Amino acid sequence: MAAFWWHPRGRLRLSDLSVENEDELVTRYYEKDNAGDEVSRRPGTIFWCPILEFENDPWFAHIDRVDPYHEKGATFLIGKKRKNTDPFDHVPIKEAGLQVESNEALLVYKAKRRPVVLFSMQPKEWRLRSGRPADEVFLCIPSYTLEGYEPEQILAIKCLKYPTLFYLPADQAFNRKEAMLRFDRAQLVLTSYLERVSPHQRLTNDALTLIQGWFRYWSTGSPEDWILQYQKQQLERFDWA
Repeated sequence: MAAFWWHPRGRLRLSDLSVENEDELVTRYYEKDNAGDEVSRRPGTIFWCPILEFENDPWFAHIDRVDPYHEKGATFLIGKKRKNTDPFDHVPIKEAGLQVESNEALLVYKAKRRPVVLFSMQPKEWRLRSGRPADEVFLCIPSYTLEGYEPEQILAIKCLKYPTLFYLPADQAFNRKEAMLRFDRAQLVLTSYLERVSPHQRLTNDALTLIQGWFRYWSTGSPEDWILQYQKQQLERFDWA
Protein backbone atom coordinates (compact mmCIF):
# COMPACT_ATOMS: atom_id res chain seq x y z
CA MET A 1 0.00 0.00 0.00
CA ALA A 2 1.33 3.43 -0.87
CA ALA A 3 2.75 5.42 2.02
CA PHE A 4 1.76 8.84 0.67
CA TRP A 5 -1.55 10.29 -0.52
CA TRP A 6 -2.25 13.46 -2.43
CA HIS A 7 -4.49 15.77 -0.47
CA PRO A 8 -5.74 19.31 -1.25
CA ARG A 9 -3.62 20.65 1.60
CA GLY A 10 -0.47 18.95 0.32
CA ARG A 11 1.29 15.60 0.37
CA LEU A 12 0.30 13.69 3.50
CA ARG A 13 1.72 10.59 5.13
CA LEU A 14 -0.98 8.28 6.48
CA SER A 15 1.05 7.55 9.58
CA ASP A 16 1.10 11.30 10.32
CA LEU A 17 -2.69 11.38 10.31
CA SER A 18 -3.26 8.18 12.27
CA VAL A 19 -0.73 6.80 14.71
CA GLU A 20 -3.04 3.95 15.66
CA ASN A 21 -4.03 2.75 12.19
CA GLU A 22 -2.28 3.56 8.91
CA ASP A 23 -5.32 2.41 6.94
CA GLU A 24 -7.41 5.34 8.16
CA LEU A 25 -6.97 8.66 6.35
CA VAL A 26 -9.42 10.31 8.78
CA THR A 27 -9.42 9.12 12.40
CA ARG A 28 -11.76 11.74 13.87
CA TYR A 29 -14.85 12.98 12.06
CA TYR A 30 -16.47 15.29 14.63
CA GLU A 31 -15.27 18.08 16.86
CA LYS A 32 -16.84 20.67 19.17
CA ASP A 33 -17.96 23.94 17.63
CA ASN A 34 -17.79 26.76 20.13
CA ALA A 35 -18.45 29.52 17.60
CA GLY A 36 -21.50 31.74 17.86
CA ASP A 37 -24.54 31.03 15.72
CA GLU A 38 -23.64 33.41 12.90
CA VAL A 39 -19.95 32.47 12.83
CA SER A 40 -20.89 28.78 12.88
CA ARG A 41 -22.68 29.08 9.54
CA ARG A 42 -19.71 27.85 7.54
CA PRO A 43 -18.90 24.61 5.67
CA GLY A 44 -18.76 21.58 7.94
CA THR A 45 -21.05 22.75 10.75
CA ILE A 46 -23.87 20.36 11.65
CA PHE A 47 -27.45 21.57 12.14
CA TRP A 48 -30.94 20.17 12.40
CA CYS A 49 -33.04 20.99 9.36
CA PRO A 50 -36.37 19.84 7.82
CA ILE A 51 -35.51 17.89 4.65
CA LEU A 52 -38.16 17.53 1.97
CA GLU A 53 -39.15 14.02 0.86
CA PHE A 54 -39.79 14.25 -2.88
CA GLU A 55 -42.16 11.88 -4.66
CA ASN A 56 -42.40 10.91 -8.31
CA ASP A 57 -46.11 11.76 -8.26
CA PRO A 58 -46.28 15.04 -6.31
CA TRP A 59 -49.18 16.37 -4.26
CA PHE A 60 -50.74 19.76 -4.95
CA ALA A 61 -52.85 22.20 -2.98
CA HIS A 62 -55.60 22.61 -5.56
CA ILE A 63 -57.67 25.79 -5.43
CA ASP A 64 -61.11 24.98 -4.09
CA ARG A 65 -62.47 28.52 -3.79
CA VAL A 66 -60.89 31.92 -4.37
CA ASP A 67 -62.16 35.47 -4.66
CA PRO A 68 -59.80 37.32 -7.04
CA TYR A 69 -60.91 40.66 -5.60
CA HIS A 70 -60.28 39.96 -1.91
CA GLU A 71 -57.23 38.93 0.09
CA LYS A 72 -58.91 36.42 2.38
CA GLY A 73 -61.04 33.32 2.10
CA ALA A 74 -59.14 31.12 -0.37
CA THR A 75 -59.54 27.39 0.35
CA PHE A 76 -57.60 24.44 -1.02
CA LEU A 77 -57.91 20.67 -1.44
CA ILE A 78 -54.81 18.46 -1.16
CA GLY A 79 -54.51 15.87 -3.90
CA LYS A 80 -52.55 14.46 -6.82
CA LYS A 81 -52.45 16.19 -10.19
CA ARG A 82 -55.90 16.23 -11.71
CA LYS A 83 -56.63 15.10 -15.24
CA ASN A 84 -57.13 17.80 -17.86
CA THR A 85 -56.06 20.55 -15.47
CA ASP A 86 -52.87 22.54 -15.17
CA PRO A 87 -51.95 23.48 -11.57
CA PHE A 88 -49.68 26.20 -13.02
CA ASP A 89 -52.56 27.99 -14.74
CA HIS A 90 -55.22 29.48 -12.46
CA VAL A 91 -56.70 32.66 -11.05
CA PRO A 92 -54.09 34.58 -9.00
CA ILE A 93 -54.43 34.15 -5.25
CA LYS A 94 -54.12 37.39 -3.27
CA GLU A 95 -54.37 35.73 0.14
CA ALA A 96 -52.30 37.82 2.55
CA GLY A 97 -48.90 36.22 3.06
CA LEU A 98 -49.43 33.77 0.19
CA GLN A 99 -49.56 35.73 -3.07
CA VAL A 100 -49.63 32.93 -5.66
CA GLU A 101 -49.32 34.17 -9.22
CA SER A 102 -51.38 32.62 -12.03
CA ASN A 103 -48.35 30.65 -13.29
CA GLU A 104 -47.32 29.37 -9.85
CA ALA A 105 -48.55 26.28 -7.98
CA LEU A 106 -48.63 25.15 -4.37
CA LEU A 107 -46.92 21.79 -3.99
CA VAL A 108 -47.17 19.75 -0.79
CA TYR A 109 -44.22 17.75 0.51
CA LYS A 110 -43.49 15.71 3.59
CA ALA A 111 -40.43 16.82 5.54
CA LYS A 112 -38.38 15.15 8.23
CA ARG A 113 -36.00 16.88 10.58
CA ARG A 114 -32.52 15.48 9.95
CA PRO A 115 -28.93 16.38 10.80
CA VAL A 116 -27.36 18.25 7.89
CA VAL A 117 -23.84 19.36 7.05
CA LEU A 118 -23.53 22.94 5.82
CA PHE A 119 -21.74 22.67 2.50
CA SER A 120 -21.46 26.25 1.25
CA MET A 121 -19.95 29.46 2.52
CA GLN A 122 -22.01 32.27 4.00
CA PRO A 123 -23.26 34.34 1.04
CA LYS A 124 -22.53 38.01 0.66
CA GLU A 125 -25.54 40.27 0.87
CA TRP A 126 -27.03 41.45 -2.40
CA ARG A 127 -30.36 43.01 -3.33
CA LEU A 128 -33.17 42.00 -5.63
CA ARG A 129 -34.65 44.32 -8.26
CA SER A 130 -37.23 45.40 -5.70
CA GLY A 131 -34.45 46.57 -3.40
CA ARG A 132 -35.16 43.86 -0.82
CA PRO A 133 -32.09 41.95 0.45
CA ALA A 134 -31.88 38.45 -1.01
CA ASP A 135 -32.53 35.64 1.47
CA GLU A 136 -29.49 33.97 3.01
CA VAL A 137 -29.38 30.42 1.61
CA PHE A 138 -27.04 27.49 2.26
CA LEU A 139 -26.43 24.20 0.49
CA CYS A 140 -26.99 21.40 3.00
CA ILE A 141 -26.21 17.67 2.79
CA PRO A 142 -28.56 15.54 4.94
CA SER A 143 -27.50 12.58 7.04
CA TYR A 144 -29.46 9.30 7.17
CA THR A 145 -28.87 6.61 9.81
CA LEU A 146 -27.84 3.15 8.61
CA GLU A 147 -30.13 1.27 11.00
CA GLY A 148 -31.79 -1.61 9.17
CA TYR A 149 -29.24 -1.82 6.36
CA GLU A 150 -27.50 -5.11 5.67
CA PRO A 151 -23.78 -5.32 6.62
CA GLU A 152 -22.89 -5.79 2.94
CA GLN A 153 -24.67 -2.55 2.04
CA ILE A 154 -22.87 -0.62 4.78
CA LEU A 155 -19.55 -2.07 3.66
CA ALA A 156 -20.23 -0.96 0.09
CA ILE A 157 -20.85 2.61 1.33
CA LYS A 158 -17.62 2.51 3.35
CA CYS A 159 -15.78 1.42 0.20
CA LEU A 160 -17.14 4.40 -1.77
CA LYS A 161 -18.98 2.19 -4.22
CA TYR A 162 -21.70 4.82 -4.67
CA PRO A 163 -20.79 8.37 -5.78
CA THR A 164 -23.93 9.76 -4.10
CA LEU A 165 -23.18 8.33 -0.62
CA PHE A 166 -20.52 8.92 2.01
CA TYR A 167 -20.14 6.89 5.21
CA LEU A 168 -20.04 8.57 8.64
CA PRO A 169 -19.05 6.49 11.69
CA ALA A 170 -20.88 6.55 15.00
CA ASP A 171 -19.55 8.79 17.78
CA GLN A 172 -21.25 8.64 21.19
CA ALA A 173 -19.53 11.81 22.39
CA PHE A 174 -21.48 13.78 19.80
CA ASN A 175 -24.70 11.71 19.83
CA ARG A 176 -23.97 10.58 16.28
CA LYS A 177 -25.19 7.21 15.04
CA GLU A 178 -23.63 5.30 12.15
CA ALA A 179 -24.93 7.16 9.10
CA MET A 180 -24.43 8.19 5.51
CA LEU A 181 -24.50 11.54 3.77
CA ARG A 182 -26.74 11.56 0.69
CA PHE A 183 -25.54 13.98 -1.95
CA ASP A 184 -28.61 13.21 -4.07
CA ARG A 185 -30.78 14.73 -1.31
CA ALA A 186 -28.80 17.96 -1.02
CA GLN A 187 -31.08 20.98 -0.61
CA LEU A 188 -30.86 24.75 -0.51
CA VAL A 189 -32.05 25.94 2.89
CA LEU A 190 -32.90 29.32 4.36
CA THR A 191 -31.07 30.31 7.54
CA SER A 192 -34.35 30.40 9.48
CA TYR A 193 -34.73 26.62 9.01
CA LEU A 194 -31.39 25.79 10.64
CA GLU A 195 -31.21 24.78 14.30
CA ARG A 196 -27.99 23.97 16.17
CA VAL A 197 -27.58 20.36 17.30
CA SER A 198 -26.53 19.48 20.84
CA PRO A 199 -23.69 19.43 21.62
CA HIS A 200 -22.64 22.08 19.09
CA GLN A 201 -20.45 20.29 16.57
CA ARG A 202 -18.87 20.30 13.16
CA LEU A 203 -16.85 18.00 10.94
CA THR A 204 -13.09 18.01 11.38
CA ASN A 205 -11.12 19.66 8.60
CA ASP A 206 -9.80 16.30 7.36
CA ALA A 207 -13.30 14.76 7.26
CA LEU A 208 -14.74 17.79 5.47
CA THR A 209 -11.93 17.78 2.89
CA LEU A 210 -12.51 14.10 2.16
CA ILE A 211 -16.27 14.59 1.79
CA GLN A 212 -15.78 17.63 -0.44
CA GLY A 213 -13.50 15.58 -2.69
CA TRP A 214 -16.08 12.81 -3.02
CA PHE A 215 -18.84 15.37 -3.63
CA ARG A 216 -16.83 16.94 -6.46
CA TYR A 217 -16.53 13.48 -8.03
CA TRP A 218 -20.32 13.11 -7.99
CA SER A 219 -21.17 16.68 -9.01
CA THR A 220 -18.59 17.12 -11.79
CA GLY A 221 -17.79 13.60 -12.98
CA SER A 222 -14.10 14.55 -12.87
CA PRO A 223 -12.55 13.00 -9.75
CA GLU A 224 -9.20 14.15 -8.46
CA ASP A 225 -6.41 11.60 -8.29
CA TRP A 226 -6.18 11.64 -4.52
CA ILE A 227 -9.86 10.76 -3.99
CA LEU A 228 -9.61 7.88 -6.47
CA GLN A 229 -6.56 6.61 -4.59
CA TYR A 230 -8.48 6.80 -1.35
CA GLN A 231 -11.33 4.81 -2.93
CA LYS A 232 -8.81 2.21 -4.09
CA GLN A 233 -7.38 2.06 -0.58
CA GLN A 234 -10.82 1.42 0.90
CA LEU A 235 -11.56 -1.36 -1.60
CA GLU A 236 -8.24 -3.04 -0.76
CA ARG A 237 -8.68 -2.50 2.96
CA PHE A 238 -12.04 -4.29 3.05
CA ASP A 239 -11.03 -6.86 0.39
CA TRP A 240 -13.85 -5.77 -1.90
CA ALA A 241 -13.67 -7.54 -5.26
